[in-house]
Amino acid sequence: MKFSLKAGGTRTEDLYALGVPILEAYTVLASKEEWERSPAGLDPMEVSMSVAMPEFDGVIHAVPIAAKVRDEAGEVSYAPLDERMERMARKARKWAALRHKPNAEKKVAIVFHNYPATNANIGSAAGLDSPESVLSLLRAMERAGYVMEEIPESSKAFMKLLTDHATNDRRFMTTEQAKSADGQLTAAQYGAFFTELPEQVRTQLERDWGDAPGDVFNYDGTLLIPGTLNGNLFITVQPPRGFGEDPGKLLHSPDAAPTHHYIGYYHWLRDIWQADAVIHVGTHGSLEWLPGKSTALSNRCWPDVSLGDLPDIYPYWITIVGEGFRRKRRGAACLISHLAADGARGGV
Repeated sequence: MKFSLKAGGTRTEDLYALGVPILEAYTVLASKEEWERSPAGLDPMEVSMSVAMPEFDGVIHAVPIAAKVRDEAGEVSYAPLDERMERMARKARKWAALRHKPNAEKKVAIVFHNYPATNANIGSAAGLDSPESVLSLLRAMERAGYVMEEIPESSKAFMKLLTDHATNDRRFMTTEQAKSADGQLTAAQYGAFFTELPEQVRTQLERDWGDAPGDVFNYDGTLLIPGTLNGNLFITVQPPRGFGEDPGKLLHSPDAAPTHHYIGYYHWLRDIWQADAVIHVGTHGSLEWLPGKSTALSNRCWPDVSLGDLPDIYPYWITIVGEGFRRKRRGAACLISHLAADGARGGV
């Protein structure tokens, strides 16, 4: 679908009346080979027609599904990108399942941002009181029939609950927390996932981070998944983008792969624990900044490798427009805006 439905005369009310998400798929004007080589994915004209204009309709970005081919006579047609079409179908099925599956059966991962990766920075979203906001979310979800065992009484109690379990802050990780971590990805589980990745992805991971499953958050051969199980909810923190002397530099690195642990974390949420959806809380995380194409991602682009076909819901401070675009276009997120925090003079 290109252009905007609204610009073509479709009323906004008619789109709302459908009551369903719209997943945007792209037909690429370049050949498959050109698209695969392109760091941008789509050229500026395609971004305008296939990405920017449909965003006025509130679409959720999906993947490219076909590329241009020219036969010996010079006639142009479109050939399917088989793997991308399969990814598109799986995405659509999972978004549709959210409508039909009873809330009591849905499993949802709630992901706090955590950069730098210390306990003091859990929920470090711009312009949002993340812990208090998630508490309000939990109360609303409980009323809607989602299954959870407890709702902490305060933000302070909430943070204590999370830090009593495994987190990203290895300075405070006890042997008992490691052994009893609610999320654990065995070497065999990760190995089975790793062997199914594209060869280029496997090669870069091993070049940047060593043999699978790597050393990061590897405890006795098991990758720990930080977080706290609460009924059918897994309340967690996004894993560090990278380790080393300058982890901040890695956050926006255009070429360094995320760690084995990073993609294993999302594999565990999606395929082992089998989350129905993930909620990334606030502005902003690291997924949308991973290396890969700017738009029309392939299965070798790291946001796609990590998130896969998992529905992604993202409360985001919409005033940060440029970064929100990244999240929609590269992280396949359904963005939901929130009010900005009140501001006042500090008097200093």
